[in-house]
Amino acid sequence: MKTLKYVLLLLLLTAVSITVFVATQDGRFSIENEREIELPKSTVFNYIADLKNWDTWHTDNKQKSVVDSVSRGIGGVLQYGDIKVYTRKYFPNDSLTFTLENHPGITEYQFKFIDNNDGGSKVKLRTSGEMDFLTKLKVLFRGKETILGEYNRKALNDINYFLTRELSTFSVQNVGLVHLPETFYIKKYVESDLNNLGMSIFGAIESLQKFVKDNPDIKVKDNPFSIFSEVDFISGKLSYEVCLPITEEIYTSDGSDIISGKQAATYGYKTIMVGDYSHSDKAWAENAQAVEEYGLTPHPTIKSISVYNTSILDTQKPSEWVTEIITPVNETVLPEKVNRDTAVIPQ
Repeated sequence: MKTLKYVLLLLLLTAVSITVFVATQDGRFSIENEREIELPKSTVFNYIADLKNWDTWHTDNKQKSVVDSVSRGIGGVLQYGDIKVYTRKYFPNDSLTFTLENHPGITEYQFKFIDNNDGGSKVKLRTSGEMDFLTKLKVLFRGKETILGEYNRKALNDINYFLTRELSTFSVQNVGLVHLPETFYIKKYVESDLNNLGMSIFGAIESLQKFVKDNPDIKVKDNPFSIFSEVDFISGKLSYEVCLPITEEIYTSDGSDIISGKQAATYGYKTIMVGDYSHSDKAWAENAQAVEEYGLTPHPTIKSISVYNTSILDTQKPSEWVTEIITPVNETVLPEKVNRDTAVIPQ
């Protein structure tokens, strides 16, 4: 019996000693991991920078996050439960810093984005903060890299999985000739490259929606769309007007970056793309090929348009985005396809 008491006393003293030892250890930590991702760093940066995507690389979170009105850039705020996340530093396509406040502790996530020679990127994630008692105890027995590095590795793996799956999944389908009714709209002029097409378009849409909110007499009709004035997929440079269709014609004040417009009724050849906008060049090529095969004549004054039926405004998954690509044409009926090999060339 005495032996048992001695054993129990020894275990108690050991437990107390470990508790005191762990409690008095410095809880500060900083650990860095990196991951190669086969996508341009601008694509990876834009994805991570948007707090709306936070849940997709924090898959262990049980509570759904709520994003403030600003989801990217300085001032971006996200909350789930008692935890708040802030964007503290924001250097486009270079680095990001998020601060997570989980009182009484604060954790900082620093991302660094580096170009690879093969068109991909390297993402470095440094996590720093203060360990609680339970984490310090786990680190004592299993090591800092095992316990703390696991979070970084999982986050980077989740980012890679989501991006490669969501951005690589797409389809293109030709629909045919459709009628486009007369449409009044408000618009904002945008220039961007192909990699930033999605963020640029929906940044403009948010500005247009705010304009409508500030002017409640304006009523929105149907889905937003873009009118492309210049498309150069070789250089990747695009110029276009992002438009929000409205029920009635309006007039905006001089000097405003948001102006009104009207598109005349016409017909156009429609192609549907499902997936991320980085595949737009393939969808436009498919549309142009169909226009040529049917011998259609592009409209001389009405530019090509994209209609965003399902977009980032509806879902954070690019594989579910549905975009109509339409080339306005003179014809009102779809003719037979032209056989370019046997077509007679007028003398």
